[in-house]
Amino acid sequence: MEVLIIDGQALVHSVVRGALLDAGIEKVQSAHNAYSALRLCQVTRFDMILIAFDVKSDKDGFNLLEEMKFKGYITKTTCVVFLSTDTTQGLVNCVVEMEPTDFWVKPLDRSKVEKRIHQIITIEKSFILCAIVLTKASTQLLFITQSASYNMPRCHYIIHKLID
Repeated sequence: MEVLIIDGQALVHSVVRGALLDAGIEKVQSAHNAYSALRLCQVTRFDMILIAFDVKSDKDGFNLLEEMKFKGYITKTTCVVFLSTDTTQGLVNCVVEMEPTDFWVKPLDRSKVEKRIHQIITIEKSFILCAIVLTKASTQLLFITQSASYNMPRCHYIIHKLID
């Protein structure tokens, strides 16, 4: 798993990196501003991106997140964790509209970060498993549909077996 931490505070990088290492994730890169983050995304496909609202650059976290989505650096399979000290209703509503995987309020507590990382990894593994099952099921359904035109009684038997 490749992880990118985008935050202007060195302490955030330290806390998150330590929690990720404890979770067995060793491929962690850091960016302190939007420019560095975009450069890293040009050469590496990240599975998880933690992005702060205040990234100490000409862009805020929202603009950076939108640009990363537009450029294809963030896809539907990328875990995105938004970080902020601000918990005002307006900001929280904006974060929800961006549809991140999670939202963490700074300052970060290492034990809470470790717990959330484990939860995110567990959820992501479940999504991957569901995708595999759905792919296999759609393959079987395609086979059943094709078989139906050749052998209607056999198709009925296969469908009955899948349901039971």
